[in-house]
Amino acid sequence: MEENNKTTKKLEEKLDSLFSSQSYPDFDSSAIIEKTLAKIHSERRRCHIQMWWLSSLSLAASVLIGVVIYYFVNATDKIGNMDFYQIAENVSSAIYESNEVVLITPEDELQFPNKSFIQYNGKGEITVNGNVIETGKTNGRNSLTQIIVPVGKKADLQLSDGTRLMLNSRSRVMFPQSFDGKERKIFAEGEVYMEVSHDKSHPFVVESSDFNLRVLGTKFNISTYKELGKTEIVLLEGAVEVADINNEQKALLAPDELLNVKDGRIAGRCHVDAEDYISWTKGWLNLKGMSLSEVMNRLGILYGVDITCNESVASKRIYGKLELKDNLNDILYNIQQIIPVQINTSEQGIELIK
Repeated sequence: MEENNKTTKKLEEKLDSLFSSQSYPDFDSSAIIEKTLAKIHSERRRCHIQMWWLSSLSLAASVLIGVVIYYFVNATDKIGNMDFYQIAENVSSAIYESNEVVLITPEDELQFPNKSFIQYNGKGEITVNGNVIETGKTNGRNSLTQIIVPVGKKADLQLSDGTRLMLNSRSRVMFPQSFDGKERKIFAEGEVYMEVSHDKSHPFVVESSDFNLRVLGTKFNISTYKELGKTEIVLLEGAVEVADINNEQKALLAPDELLNVKDGRIAGRCHVDAEDYISWTKGWLNLKGMSLSEVMNRLGILYGVDITCNESVASKRIYGKLELKDNLNDILYNIQQIIPVQINTSEQGIELIK
């Protein structure tokens, strides 16, 4: 009980901080937390399909996200003044601690197994892996939803307009349950492959931590992992216009082009084989001379483990296809068959040496 009280107090402090810069005199953090927790317990009893609910550790982070989304959704006259990036920046801590894919709607916080396929239709109704999900009553097209994919997991999402998204490990997308207005706008971070449904009258806009992207209908991949030190946008089909975070620089990409964005500024572009950058969607990495240290950095991001390479092996080049198995140890074993290395494991992480 004492631990629960401490968690609730921390949530109240976080919410008070979040809204301190906004003119919301009617905001009551303790009341909203109490209502949200009651709703979660109620939904646990009500649910009639098989799903996995949040652990006590990840519940605190989920309640924080759910509370913020709940407030914005119900304050419909104020939501236009807040962009996705501002919301996301204030609820970014501890969101990847769950063991399963998390879907947070204004009324429910649900968990689903790895590689689930989540579909929305034009009415905001949800189907997961072929099963219709009954959720609480929402505000329809004004309702903001978030999908969070934790370490080592993936998810497939179809938006109400038919746009298809594949989310890699440690990724999230914020989106309305159905689109309204002149633009179809979402927020994305981590790594997401998108096949945007064509709609000339309603451009598709992706907001992220250091760029804004606008398309009509196309296929592209974004990677915004902070550990890489840069954002990468790769185009497969169609065309996309990318603007930096301050909307001062813009770049129009053609197929098989990669755009680098660093510290909110466009840093350059180059020609690539775009298929190499979406190979993760098929369950492997295409390695065309990537160094061992680069591969380990990538695996460390995907599996949430600190992996380093000794200087004696860091520059070794790897070629071929590396299968992204569920178990990281299986992947490291396969790498040992290519490059003779020793693997040392400790509480601090994993080190590869000669």
